[in-house]
This record gives sequence, structure tokens and C-alpha cells, in this order.
Amino acid sequence: MSENQLPPIWAELANMTKAQQLAILQYAIDDKKRNCAEPELQFIVNASNLQLVKNLAFKMTSLSSVSSGLTLFIFFEQMEQEAYEANATWGSLMSGAAGATTSDLAPLLKSKVKPPMTDMDVHHTHHRLKVFCQVLFGDYHDIPLAINGFLTHYLSMESSISRLEMQMRQPTQLRCTIICRKTSLVLSAWFRRRILVAGPVVAPDLNSFFEDVKLDNNWEQFLPSSDYSSQFYQEVTE
Repeated sequence: MSENQLPPIWAELANMTKAQQLAILQYAIDDKKRNCAEPELQFIVNASNLQLVKNLAFKMTSLSSVSSGLTLFIFFEQMEQEAYEANATWGSLMSGAAGATTSDLAPLLKSKVKPPMTDMDVHHTHHRLKVFCQVLFGDYHDIPLAINGFLTHYLSMESSISRLEMQMRQPTQLRCTIICRKTSLVLSAWFRRRILVAGPVVAPDLNSFFEDVKLDNNWEQFLPSSDYSSQFYQEVTE
């Protein structure tokens, strides 16, 4: 994709001050939600989302990570007042109205994650990721198209997917979390290939999950055992 083919958000971010960039990204997200007939979907971007975009940090830093890259776990429904207050603080710090120190910025830049607990959470996190990718890469990029295909299949197979809990090797509360982790791993692998390969790259295959379900193949992605992920696991199973 050449520079003149990039979605407008990239030029808009480049031409705005640091204090304006988060609001510009939020406006683009809200506009895309309206265009996609999803205006009621809560989607509040934060400073860590903005930093991810500016650093082009779309792939996971490691297979054990649950907070890096375009992981589904950062696209959860937030407490609105808390989120807006944090964004207001970020804007104030970036404008120079308050002296920004490392200790001020660190909690705002830390990726916040939350595990999906229900099928509705799976839907909403995937919808948010789709909207985010449409803003960054365009409506007809392989990634938002793949996510849209995943959502269509999920709706048609939701009753079968809900019954997967009966044959899980891990705690049943982890079903939705494992499904979202599968998407995150597939997308991260796609970005890794995209970095390494100069030519065309095959679109990410998110629908392989449904084939595994239909054929009774092993579909579970084990949550990693790192310290961070152990805390994440505990939150899901409590």
C-alpha cells in the first residue's frame, strides 16, 4: 500500500499536535461506527491504543503476551467516566498544561486488558477490533474482512460453540477467552509474515476455528503460564 492509498487517519495524526491526536483517533472511530451502522457500540480509545498505532506495534511481542499487539483483550467495554477522565488527563499532559513526568505517563500508557466472559463479549471485542482496523487499514483490507467473516460464522454457529464447554480440557470459564486468544495469535502471525515478506501475503484465516469445531479437532489455545498471564487467568476463573 503506497502512502497516497493509506486511510486518512495517518495524515491526520501526523498533522496534529500530541494533545490532539487521541481526540482525532476517537473521532475517526466514532465516524466509522456510524458508517458501519454500529453507533451504539461502546468504543473508547485510550493513550495505550494511540501509542500502539504510532509505534506500528501490531504484532504480539511474544506468544505468552496477553497485552501486546492487536490482541482482542484490549478492546473490552470500559467504565466510561474512568476512561474519559484518563483521556482528559492525557490531553492535559500532552498540551503542556501540566508538567508530564514518566510517573504521570506510565499508568496511562500501560495496556489495560480484560478477558471476555460471554459470547456477547466475543462479538463486541471483535467488532471493536474490526472498526479499529477499518480506520487504520481501510474497509477492504484483509484484516477487517477476515474479522467480518469470523463474526458472520460465529453468529451462525453460536449454539455449537456454546456447547464446546462440555469437552474442554481447561476450565469452562475460559472458553470465550481462548476463542479471542486464537484470533489474536492468527493476526499476530499475519503481521509477522507481513514484515518478513515483500510481496503479497495470504489473508489471515480466522475461519479455521470453525472448521476445527465442525470436525471435532483440537481448537483450544492454552493460556500461557507467564506471571502476567497467570494474573489474567486468575481474573477469568474467579
